[in-house]
Amino acid sequence: QQMESHISKGLPYSIVAHSLGSIIVFDYLFNLFEENHLFLPESEGLEHESELSANKISQLGVNFRHLFTLGSPIGLFLLRKGDLWKDGKKFNSIKNPVNDDIEKGIKRTWLNFYDEQDVIAYPLEKLFSLNPTRPQGSIKDVLVNTGWFAVDSHTRYWENQQVAVEISQVLLASA
Repeated sequence: QQMESHISKGLPYSIVAHSLGSIIVFDYLFNLFEENHLFLPESEGLEHESELSANKISQLGVNFRHLFTLGSPIGLFLLRKGDLWKDGKKFNSIKNPVNDDIEKGIKRTWLNFYDEQDVIAYPLEKLFSLNPTRPQGSIKDVLVNTGWFAVDSHTRYWENQQVAVEISQVLLASA
């Protein structure tokens, strides 16, 4: 609801997500681009979830541009989904929902920021490249140094100059 007027004007949007927020955004994008449906959460006065109209879903997809994940445990959450790796599959069915839309001339970027000291964050570029049949989009892992202490390394992405510069460059290039 907060983005509705922005989206109806056709304005692009990008998402910056940290930690568990990146999991929520990954699910959102997967449902937007792979499943072609989104659901609004229950709110006061509504007895059940209401599905967004096909037109609004389409507009959300067209307007989406870039994803920036900071300290993301997406790799860990994919590990819990055994059908991706059991029976020798080696994650060959993994899907990256952040892909370019060649027909509409839309270039999308996913920057995944991680610190080697952050026990929650993992590089994702190679993981998603294990599915040779899928276009992998523009996912790029960016190694940053946010601190040597585990807690600091997970919480200081917001204070890191390299993170700010890399996000700014992507946004400015697509403006």
